[in-house]
Amino acid sequence: MGTGTSTGLTTQDIKSLQKSTPFTHEEVAFLLKRYSNFDSSPGGSTGMSCVECVQMPEFASNPFALAVIESLKDSNTTKIHPRQFLAICSIFSPRTNASEKKEKLFKLFDKEDKNVLRHDHMFRLFKTMFGNALSDDHILALTFRTLSNHSLANEGEITLAEFSKMVTDSEINDKFTIEFSPS
Repeated sequence: MGTGTSTGLTTQDIKSLQKSTPFTHEEVAFLLKRYSNFDSSPGGSTGMSCVECVQMPEFASNPFALAVIESLKDSNTTKIHPRQFLAICSIFSPRTNASEKKEKLFKLFDKEDKNVLRHDHMFRLFKTMFGNALSDDHILALTFRTLSNHSLANEGEITLAEFSKMVTDSEINDKFTIEFSPS
């Protein structure tokens, strides 16, 4: 079992990681090489910080990157290791279907794990999405309008199924897709 990349992972490790992603072997090798630019420790044991990860050009301009990265960091080390890095890249992959992306986005903002998004969740989601492009007053109005939608089973909260219907596939693919390609 030789070393497969500069991360110090074996070929077997890489094959194992690849099984949990939509990427080809070559794409996994490329992504792990990108990762090793930030963490060159054997097997990615040191990890990279969430700040380092979000500063990568691929993630820097995506409004949801930090939330995704934070959600997947190692709970013991608070770092991003090769497995987490590939999971982050997988979420943003064009090969990941829209329903998976919608579910991930929903769960990112369902902090209490109650399977509904309420006022503060939707406000944070819209604030993340629109940043400084909209004032807080506009985001608040959008939040109230969304949570008052007549199609909701319970006014003031959105279930995953309702969220999935409200967010079009093209919208989620636009905001939740990053191309990872060799330079």
